[in-house]
Amino acid sequence: MISNEEILKRLEKQDLRLSKLERHVEANYYSEEPEIDPEKIEEEVKESYNFPKLTFNQVITFIGVLGIIIGAISFLFYAVANNWIGETGQIIIGVTLGFILFGLASTLRKSKEQWSNIIFGGAYIIEFLTIGVGVLEYQVIPELIGILLAVAFLVSSVILSITFKSKVIAYFALVGGYLIPFITGTLKDDLFVMSFYILLSIGLVVLSFAENWYDLRLSSYVVISLFILYSFERLTSADNKAIPMIFMTLIFILYKTSVLLFSTRNQKKEFSTFESLTVASLSILFLSFVYQLFDLPLSIYGIFVMLFSFVYMAEILYFKSQKSEVSKSVLHTLLSIGIITINLGFLMLINSVDKDFFLILFAIEYVLFSIISSKAEDANFYKSYSYILLGLITFWYAFILRFETSFEHATFFIFFLLAIVISFLVLFKKNINFKVNAASFLIGGFAFIYSLYKYSWYLGLKNEAAQIVLSILWLIYTLTMFSHVETRGGKQLAGLLLGATLIKIAFNDLLYLSGAFRIIGFILFGTLLIIGGYLIKGNEEHEEIK
Repeated sequence: MISNEEILKRLEKQDLRLSKLERHVEANYYSEEPEIDPEKIEEEVKESYNFPKLTFNQVITFIGVLGIIIGAISFLFYAVANNWIGETGQIIIGVTLGFILFGLASTLRKSKEQWSNIIFGGAYIIEFLTIGVGVLEYQVIPELIGILLAVAFLVSSVILSITFKSKVIAYFALVGGYLIPFITGTLKDDLFVMSFYILLSIGLVVLSFAENWYDLRLSSYVVISLFILYSFERLTSADNKAIPMIFMTLIFILYKTSVLLFSTRNQKKEFSTFESLTVASLSILFLSFVYQLFDLPLSIYGIFVMLFSFVYMAEILYFKSQKSEVSKSVLHTLLSIGIITINLGFLMLINSVDKDFFLILFAIEYVLFSIISSKAEDANFYKSYSYILLGLITFWYAFILRFETSFEHATFFIFFLLAIVISFLVLFKKNINFKVNAASFLIGGFAFIYSLYKYSWYLGLKNEAAQIVLSILWLIYTLTMFSHVETRGGKQLAGLLLGATLIKIAFNDLLYLSGAFRIIGFILFGTLLIIGGYLIKGNEEHEEIK
């Protein structure tokens, strides 16, 4: 007969077996690979930025087309110069050459698809150039006819790119489209040019979304930005300021909206560097354009910039209220630009635009981008911004900031510099870009003590006494840092700062101080070095024991 103890032991064994079996089943369940949807993968690949990549033979073909264009233009100009062909005949030959290439590309398309796309693109460029020569150089084509022909070729190139699903042809259409005002002599007509470019940009943005050619949208933005920069002075000095303002506003809304639509359409996709740069450069371009166009007083412009920043805050609020699954990098980009603009506007509003106050802007942005870089997936992009801002902080402190304006000015910046040092401390304690912020904290504290020395001028401290106080504070600081830092790099940096302090003491304080100051200096420095030596030795012994 089985005893109760044996029954209990068997039950325990069964319980152990069941537990192992459950763990095994659970592990297999969670380790199963999720099903992969080929259509989703294909869609993600299509949605990524993929600029046209030409193979070697396609590059050769492109160079060949370019050679034909150059050769044809050279021949026609030479023929006209020697009275072989009239100006009208030259235009006819150019148009004919373009159609010959069209026919060649159509005939051989089945066997050489990518090759034919380049030939199509080259044919369109020849037609655009021929129209340009006919309108501007020889004036044998009226401006209106030239515009109609150029638009017809533009529309046909877009239709062809959609029909053949050819991004290469679309890029040729982009180039030809933006060239139209230049080749038809209508560049001087601001209303026509701006209206035409708005329509063209809308068309290219729609095409980029329809075919998932997002790099086409980026390229069109780059080209329209170059046009704005090229025509900046002319547009901003227009008598009727409403037209260029409407144009710039529509460009801003178009490309800003397209970027945000891209982020909401691709909920799991982070903002790329291209998207972030688009949003940032759009803001800079728009604000610069407004400032130059209206020539506003700086205080009024500061208010406008601060109000402008609320556009970005409103977008963040919208995404949050709609619970849209927008990636963090999108929100980080909007937030960072919003904070930058509101701070920049504030600095302009307080007017004097004392250059010293830009240090506040740089410091705030540095902290902001450092925090974002620790959370965003595209960390290197935001880190690069933070490094630039850290460089600006250093430059501003070393070469711009002065304590000679007033006592109130100096007092304000003493507290602000202390806040910067504390921010370095908090960042590296949070393990945000640890090495850079730890080094910035060590050097920042050293620099802050030097600022106290300059601030002491307002307190009536004599120069010799101020020099002693500076050296004492530096010595205490560097000895303390050296005894408390734990990393090898930290000790090396603290050691360099300590060495700089000792050099100052040896070659400045003790040699040039006189009377009582020299006696006090020797005693204080000697005492501090003895205490420091003891602390550092104790620290080393503690490390050896560990």
